[in-house]
Amino acid sequence: MGFVITQTDKKAISDYSFQWTRYTDNLGYYGSVALLEDVFGPLLSTEYVKGKTVCDIGSGTGRVVNTLLDAGAKHVIAVEPSDAYNVLEINTLPRKEKVTLIHDVGEALPPGGDIALIERIPRSSASG
Repeated sequence: MGFVITQTDKKAISDYSFQWTRYTDNLGYYGSVALLEDVFGPLLSTEYVKGKTVCDIGSGTGRVVNTLLDAGAKHVIAVEPSDAYNVLEINTLPRKEKVTLIHDVGEALPPGGDIALIERIPRSSASG
């Protein structure tokens, strides 16, 4: 089973790379558990992640990675295909023992494991 990275996917990765290598901080409400609760609250309580290994696909600067840890996640697998991976490394360095970093696309993750999937940017219908 394989996957193909389309031109649309490559453009999206490039766009996120441009954005997240220029805007690198996650201060205040923007990087808080309160924002995570506001965004995911209608679908998933932050209580759900407590003590669990979770995965953030499309981790960007690590904002959601760090807020998941603040919300009590035991470990976060952070997947980022763009150049923002370098920012992700820096922003999660103080918690490196609780974060697994993967510089690749989400489809490259091996199947299985005890993971609660938290965030993924969906592929456009044009990219399959």
